[in-house]
Amino acid sequence: MVQCLSIIAKSVGNKLAPFLQEIIPLLQTNMLKLDSERSIDLDNELSEACTNTLDAIIRKCPIEVKSFIPSLFNSAIDLLEYDPNYTYNDDADMNDADGDEGWGSDFDEGQG
Repeated sequence: MVQCLSIIAKSVGNKLAPFLQEIIPLLQTNMLKLDSERSIDLDNELSEACTNTLDAIIRKCPIEVKSFIPSLFNSAIDLLEYDPNYTYNDDADMNDADGDEGWGSDFDEGQG
């Protein structure tokens, strides 16, 4: 259902404007169903599909969605906890910076 709604939103999203009061809370609820202790791929796929659908709706109906933006923004911040590209350990960044020292230069310093 979410993927179908995503396709509709991408093609004729402006036609969804009268139904946003029902659609956005439904998508937002499903988007936040992730559980950090029981994070399975199916939950991640549902959350990603809801996020992509909301993205398409926001692009097609920016004025109609305006009242939902603060709530959606807070939901997006909550989902950052599950982002696999986010580094939770600052020490890992420090170790990466130390590893760049040994590469040297492509040019010999003796040439002039």
